Amino acid sequence: MLRIYPKQYQSLFYPGKYYQKQNNYKKAFLYFEELISSGRASYHIVQEASLMAMGLNQVEKAVAYSKQSLTKKPAGFVVPGNNPLNLLTAGFDFEASATIDKAIGLKPDNIITKRVKAKIECVIAGQNMRPTFESPNSFTRRTKLPGLYYPGLLEYFQ
Repeated sequence: MLRIYPKQYQSLFYPGKYYQKQNNYKKAFLYFEELISSGRASYHIVQEASLMAMGLNQVEKAVAYSKQSLTKKPAGFVVPGNNPLNLLTAGFDFEASATIDKAIGLKPDNIITKRVKAKIECVIAGQNMRPTFESPNSFTRRTKLPGLYYPGLLEYFQ
């Protein structure tokens, strides 16, 4: 399919997901970025690119893609929590706090966004260490709470 339709959505999406599952974030990221540059990427693809950028320690791209994903679908399931976590990890504490407050305003009963807010507040107050892109599970190790599959610090809060 890649040879026949190299720029078709499925020709970029499925290999990207395959490489993501194989933990080959660099190749997955290339496919997701190609899809984004084609202009046909949904908020979900932009979100995936953000997660891959986190795993590759590409801070600016991780934050940019999570912001772009948030503008595409502000009330998506993962998006409102991922952007604040990217911002927190990148050192933009107050922007992370403001963004998670907006997410809570959209879905006041969402337990994940409430937990993200609590963790952001703990980092700002100095009660928890800042998570890092180099060691994404550092957030879970340093707070001694169960960590799950990475990429996606948000999964820590489920």
